[in-house]
Amino acid sequence: MCSRICRRTGSVLCAIALVLWLCTAFFVSYADSSKGSLTIVCKSDNEPLYGMNWKIFAAGKRVSDNKIEFTGDFADYPVFLPDLETSSLQDAANTLENYAVLDSIEPFAKGSSDPGGNVTFTGMADGIYLVTGDKLSIGSRIYIPMAMFVEITGGKAVNAYAKFTVRQKPSFDDQMYRVRKVWQYDDSFIQLRPVEIKVEIYRNNEYVETVTLNKQNEWTYDWTGDASSSWRVKEINIQGDYKVVYRNNETQYILVNSRDVLYNTTTSTETATTVTTTETTSVTSSDTGTGTETSDTGTGITTSDTVTETTLSTDSTSSSTDTSYTETKSTTGANGGGKLPQTGQLWWPVPVCGAAGIILFAVGWRLNKKK
Repeated sequence: MCSRICRRTGSVLCAIALVLWLCTAFFVSYADSSKGSLTIVCKSDNEPLYGMNWKIFAAGKRVSDNKIEFTGDFADYPVFLPDLETSSLQDAANTLENYAVLDSIEPFAKGSSDPGGNVTFTGMADGIYLVTGDKLSIGSRIYIPMAMFVEITGGKAVNAYAKFTVRQKPSFDDQMYRVRKVWQYDDSFIQLRPVEIKVEIYRNNEYVETVTLNKQNEWTYDWTGDASSSWRVKEINIQGDYKVVYRNNETQYILVNSRDVLYNTTTSTETATTVTTTETTSVTSSDTGTGTETSDTGTGITTSDTVTETTLSTDSTSSSTDTSYTETKSTTGANGGGKLPQTGQLWWPVPVCGAAGIILFAVGWRLNKKK
């Protein structure tokens, strides 16, 4: 009787050990595959946009002091991101998107929206991703998606609701375009500005020409071009401590050069001396979209299960007077703080299950061997 009980006890212990080892293998396998995913929802006025092409790029990571460090292909670009306010994030996303297109950076993944207006990307490691889309023509309308940052943490699934600028197809062949250089946060270092800058102009992502902007032409260049084409500009050889962001409304392109070392994050409106001009330059956009919420960290980056969008204000205007360039920043979601929740795979069961399995198997085997 005793031997039968020992034999059964040993068999049970060996079986339990086998289960624990299988659990260990499951935990390891699950941890290896527990990468995040991103679903982009493409809708305008609740109507899905089918066939819109999207790309995602591994752009950076969140570092100490709740700041973003650009990495990989974007590490060396002098993009101005003084804080994590919505307006700053949108400027940085637009600028990196411009570099990604013109410099032919290889995306992490790409895909097109399905008939429901959704496109899903999987296998995404933790980090901050740049999300960009190609414009889509439907009927008489052109839908231009706005670039945005999405943060993947803890292998979670993230939903991001895209936002668009919607324009009517042009009924004319040619129109006027303008590129303009603006300086800010360097009023005490005007002497350090370069005498001139070089700007490349692209049509449909193909190089057209290089122009020079300087004080003589009031840091401005105008040209006439095909109204149905997509135009882009890129400043080359940015000097010194200056960093750049690009803003545009499809016909006006503003290159804003800022001295990063002088930026004061507590000021929402800054004025810096610039060249004399009496012209007012406006950059406006009309956008549509759904599902805007505030992220838990208040940074305007889409994280976890939120659907926060980083977008320009509906009416974002930059104007120049005789002696100064004044920029008013949006203060939406500007607390910039908060620790991200620690989520994802727990590793403690792995050694516990493994060790327990070894012990139980040894005891069970010993009991069986005695009999």
